[in-house]
Amino acid sequence: MKYKVLSHRHEMTGGYCTASIFHLQDVTNGELLYLIIDDNCGALTTKDFVTQDVDDIDEVLIDTFELDTLDVNHENFDLYRYCYNEFVKEDCRYFKSTKWLPYRLLSDSLREQISLKYFYWHIQNVGDCFETDGYRIIFAK
Repeated sequence: MKYKVLSHRHEMTGGYCTASIFHLQDVTNGELLYLIIDDNCGALTTKDFVTQDVDDIDEVLIDTFELDTLDVNHENFDLYRYCYNEFVKEDCRYFKSTKWLPYRLLSDSLREQISLKYFYWHIQNVGDCFETDGYRIIFAK
């Protein structure tokens, strides 16, 4: 990855909505950035606009993405997937719940829990999304 995660905060943003704010460092030039992720989307920015006032959001945005359309070939896919899985862990812990993630967004450690035989059965009988608390796969019956 081009970015190193320096810190991670999971924040309530209002109602039952949460977001994770990752403080990042670009390992190629030392630039400090932020990645803000919630259940649906994310933004790579030069400033944390969740907890800090920002006059013009367009001035701080570097990249935005929606998780349901995030392409595995995107240059920051590994970073976004890693941070999304960290968000899922914190969100599931906070709400004492689980989430359904498409296979392409599962972390490597979650993918390793799924045998090839189970994967094919699950795709055919349940679908492409797998239930998880961020630490383990909840296997369907």
